[in-house]
Amino acid sequence: MKQLRNILGYLLGLVLFVGLMPTLMWLASGRPAFWAAVTAKDVVAWALMLCGLLLSIWTIVYMRLRGKGNPMDAFGHEVAPRTQHLMTDGPYRLNRNPMLTGTLIYLIGFALWLCTWQAVAVWFLFFAIMFIQVLSEERRLHRDFGNEYDAYCRHTRRFVLTAVLLLLTLTGGAQGFRNPVLPGFHADPSVCRAGDDFYLVNSTFQYYPGVPVFHSKDLIHWEQVGACLTRESQVRIEGMDEQSGIYAPTIRYHEGRFYMVTTVFPSRKHFYVYTDNPNGEWSDPIYIDFCVGSCDPTLFFDEGKCYFLWKEGDIKICEIDVKTGRQLGEIHHLGVGLGGRYPEGPHIYKKDGYYYLLLAEGGTEHGHHVNILRSKSLFGPYESNPANPILSHFSMKMQNSPIQGLGHADLIQAPDGSWWMICLGYRIHGYLQHVMGRETFLAPVEWKEGEWPVVNGDGTLQLDMQCQTLPQVPMPLEPSKDEFDADKLSLYWSHLNMPQKDNYSLTARKGWLRMTTSTVTLDEVGNPTFIGHRQSEANFTATTKVDVSGLKDDGVAGITAYAAHHNHYDVQIVTRDGKHYVQAKIRIGEMEHIEKAIPLYEDIVYLRITADPQFYHLHYSTDGEHFTHLARMDYRYLSTETIGGFCGVHLGIFAHTLSKTISHADFDWTEFKFIVK
Repeated sequence: MKQLRNILGYLLGLVLFVGLMPTLMWLASGRPAFWAAVTAKDVVAWALMLCGLLLSIWTIVYMRLRGKGNPMDAFGHEVAPRTQHLMTDGPYRLNRNPMLTGTLIYLIGFALWLCTWQAVAVWFLFFAIMFIQVLSEERRLHRDFGNEYDAYCRHTRRFVLTAVLLLLTLTGGAQGFRNPVLPGFHADPSVCRAGDDFYLVNSTFQYYPGVPVFHSKDLIHWEQVGACLTRESQVRIEGMDEQSGIYAPTIRYHEGRFYMVTTVFPSRKHFYVYTDNPNGEWSDPIYIDFCVGSCDPTLFFDEGKCYFLWKEGDIKICEIDVKTGRQLGEIHHLGVGLGGRYPEGPHIYKKDGYYYLLLAEGGTEHGHHVNILRSKSLFGPYESNPANPILSHFSMKMQNSPIQGLGHADLIQAPDGSWWMICLGYRIHGYLQHVMGRETFLAPVEWKEGEWPVVNGDGTLQLDMQCQTLPQVPMPLEPSKDEFDADKLSLYWSHLNMPQKDNYSLTARKGWLRMTTSTVTLDEVGNPTFIGHRQSEANFTATTKVDVSGLKDDGVAGITAYAAHHNHYDVQIVTRDGKHYVQAKIRIGEMEHIEKAIPLYEDIVYLRITADPQFYHLHYSTDGEHFTHLARMDYRYLSTETIGGFCGVHLGIFAHTLSKTISHADFDWTEFKFIVK
């Protein structure tokens, strides 16, 4: 009866493994598309795991059936009279150790699968059964044969524990990820690969430096390593608002060199810069003189030639000399996609004898989506994928998703052969509006030979992505607090337009950022004395410590939630008749409201903005511990749906004057605490 109970227990474990593992994955994914994403590698991995498990269970069952007349140990060997031989040889030889062999086969399959955390739970179930069985056999062997097997049992325990640690190591970097991979205003992403390294760029519009450059090893964790446009000789960002400046860039890598191509508005001139070191400086621009208009250019390298691709009504392409930007061939028209509004963001990829044309349609709003076409010839005609759009949340199925506006995508192949899609989207809440701008999202892509790419099984994304990933390599985290102790500003700070460099000093007062007041205020289009950090979550606390002893009459300094020159919420200190006052300022379109004007009797003040999914709250303190609430205002008046434009909210510090009197404010530190929910 005991033998039958044990055998039934092992068979139950087998059923749980074979049937429950895919079921758990399916339930966790929340959609039947899990099966659509199963690849040949998954099938091979599962087959190996099943074979390893069957071999291990067979060994134990066989041992139980044989154990009555001729005792067997936990690895299928006879116990007596070969004790000495087993301790010195048998346990370490795979051909004489079927349970160890089965376990190793299982580990190989599991490592191949690089499963998610749901499967880790199933794996622990299996090893718990095995470990309990091993301990049971240890007790039986010790009872029947004394201390001779102690060393052998210790080896068994070490093996099981080592196997657990090995598998945790293999799977620890591949347990899914959270979208967006670049939260906050990181619009119009484009990505390339150089060896094992990925590089990504985003548009910046009115903000400067232009086009940040991010580096990653796994497409999930990103670190900003520089920016493409950092000098006046490259581009002048002056007099530009949230609908002007640097539009959608594309980054490409070819023969050891990186290229970034973009468009500047409102002149609509296309240009590209290049570098051999994406962490460093980029070249002066090479302008495309033969076309001016629209936006979203890209470069495509094929068979020793370079092609310039852009949107101007329809999608156009022609060969250029990459060294000079000179036109080398005639302009070919590739069409307008599927006829949706605002076809944009075209990219071309060559795979399996086809040229694939990827583009977004629907406008960068709720109806945004991604289509793909292909042709045997670079210049067409292009046929549409019958399953278009391959990425969209503009459907009844995804109408309640917090992610909307998916589009403007780029495809990339990883070193292991897997394909991935980077795209923009935005997170909504409350009134179906978004304040953080368009963000960068990631999705796995299955792209079988000769077939169409399939994005995440069903063309949708989630905040918590449960899928295979590349081995994850975390990057250094962005510090939440800037003490202004370095000799230059951190890379995450942005200016409005090109800054007046003399208005910023990290040396005038060591450990403080001195900001000299500008005559341009936050209410104007231009380059006020301002540095901003992208708002990356709906819930946050932003705090700064400022010394206003150097602020003269008509001087203003403070902290702001800035969406545009006509829409921002500020906690500011103003100086009148030699006295300082703290107040909350609400600017909404043509309306300006000042809430409270509290006299200050200290020069050191702490200013704070907090937010939840409904309101921004404005506070101040004189001791850094006890904060006084000044005002609150709805988040929707800073949303893109309300004010237009293409940029998300920046949390920044500023200093300006309401007259011609120039003075300064010193900022000791600024801290951002973003709460992920």
